[in-house]
Amino acid sequence: MLTLTVVLFVVATAVAWKRLAPLHPAQLWLTAWSLALGLFALQLLPYKSLADKTLVLIVIASAAFVGAACLASRMTRTQRTAAGARQVEWAAGALLVVALVGCALFVVQAVVNVGIRDALLTSPTVRQAVQAGEYALTIKYVYVALAAAAMCGVAAGLLPARRGRWLIAAGMAVACIYFATGRATVVVAGVAAAVGFLVAADVRLSLRRVLVGAIAAGLLSLTVFSVMGQIIGKTYENSDLVTVRSFFTEHPSAELLATPYMYATAPIGALNVLVRNPPADRSDGCAMLSAVCSALSWAGVQTRPLRPVRPFTADPIAWNTYTALDDVIRDIGTPGVPVVFAALGLLCGWLWACARGGHPEAMAVYAVMSTAIVTSAGSNSFAAAHVLGAVTFVLVSLAAAMVLAARRR
Repeated sequence: MLTLTVVLFVVATAVAWKRLAPLHPAQLWLTAWSLALGLFALQLLPYKSLADKTLVLIVIASAAFVGAACLASRMTRTQRTAAGARQVEWAAGALLVVALVGCALFVVQAVVNVGIRDALLTSPTVRQAVQAGEYALTIKYVYVALAAAAMCGVAAGLLPARRGRWLIAAGMAVACIYFATGRATVVVAGVAAAVGFLVAADVRLSLRRVLVGAIAAGLLSLTVFSVMGQIIGKTYENSDLVTVRSFFTEHPSAELLATPYMYATAPIGALNVLVRNPPADRSDGCAMLSAVCSALSWAGVQTRPLRPVRPFTADPIAWNTYTALDDVIRDIGTPGVPVVFAALGLLCGWLWACARGGHPEAMAVYAVMSTAIVTSAGSNSFAAAHVLGAVTFVLVSLAAAMVLAARRR
C-alpha cells in the first residue's frame, strides 16, 4: 500500500505543478510529502512497516489541505496591484538591523557564558543552554531574522533595480540564524526568503525550472546540514546510527546521506508509532497552540501547554517529531485531522491568492507560512513560536513603515 500511496502523491504533485500557478500551497504540500514518503519507502533505515491506518490518515489530511487550499485560492478575487515597494524596503531594512543586533547580543551572551570558541562553533554546551532556557530572551532574534529573510526576499522581488543588494540582505538574515544552533532553521529561513522573492517577482516556473530548482535546493540543504553538522559535532560518526545495522553501515560511501535521510524520514516512522499508540489524555489545543497556551499560562490563565520537544520513540530509530499531524492527534484525536488541515488549507490558499494579488503583507506572511507547509512532513510549525513571532514582526514592521510614510506625506 505504501508504494501505491507514493505513486498517488507523485502523480498529484506533477498535476499540481502543471495546472496551478507557481508556489501554490497544494504544490508545496504535495512535494514535501511525496519526497518524504518516497524516501521512507526506500527503507534505508530499519523502520517498521507503515500501518494502513497511518497511510489513510496521511492521504485524508493531504486531500483536506490541498482541496481547501485550491478552493480558497479560486474563491479569493483579487487583482495584482502596485505594492508599496518603499514601505517594504523600510520594513525589510528595519527587520534586518534588529535581527543582526539581536544576533550580536546572543553571541555576546554566549561568549560571556562559555567562551568565544564554543560560542562561534555553537558547541553542545551552548545548545544545551539554549534548550534549558538560559538564552530565553536573546534567542528570540531568530523570530526577527526569519521575518527579515522573508521581507528582504519580497523587497528583492519588487525592486529589480536593487535586487542584488536585497538578495544579499536576505542571505545575511538567513546566515545569522547559524548561531542559534539549528540547521533546520537555517534551511527554513532560506525557504522563506526564496518564496518571498519568487512570489513578489511573479516568476513563471516551468516544470523544468521546478525540477532544476528542487535539485539545487536539495543539494544546498544537504550542504548546510553537512557543513553545520561538522561544525557543531552532529555527524553520522557521533550519532546512534552507527550502532544500527542499515544500508549506511553496509555502504560506508553513503554515510554522508545518513543523517539527512533520517531527518527526512524518521518523522513518518514516528507518526506511525503515534497512530498505533495515541496518547490517553487529550491536550485540548495546547499541543498545536503551545506558544499561545504558554503565554496564557504566564498571564495567569490555567492551561496545560505541551513542551515543543516531544518524547522520543523507541529504538532502533529514536525520534521526537511526528509530522504536522502530531499536534492535532494529541489535541482532538484522529477524527479532527481533516477538519484542522482543511482550515489550514483555506488560510494558506487565501494568503497565496492575496500575495499573487500584489499585497506586500500577504507576500511576506505567506513566505513565512510556506515554511510550515514545506516542513509539514517533518513537524507541525503552523502555530510554532518562531512562525507566529515572525508573522507578528512582519505585520508590525509594515504597519510602522506605512505610518511613517503617511507622516512624511
